[in-house]
Formats: sequence, structure tokens, C-alpha cells
Amino acid sequence: MPTLNWIGKEAVENHHNQVPFRLLKRNNKMTIFKTITLILTIKDRCK
Repeated sequence: MPTLNWIGKEAVENHHNQVPFRLLKRNNKMTIFKTITLILTIKDRCK
């Protein structure tokens, strides 16, 4: 069966391993408004 190989293929296939992540803790004191504001702030920083 033929395979596709290109320059940088390994970087593309393994990119998800390089992205930092952490588990989120539930905070019952957060209101929905604060949560949405926080999410929008994070999205703006990622642009």
C-alpha cells in the first residue's frame, strides 16, 4: 500500500504532544458570566 511522506510530516503528526495542557478544577463560586468572560479572554490571547 502506498504511503505519503513529506518534509515536516513528523512535526505535524506529533504536534499535539507539544501543546501544554492541564486539568481544570471545578469552581462552584464561578458564575456563568465570569466563566464566559474567562473563556473569551483566553481565546483572545491565543489569536
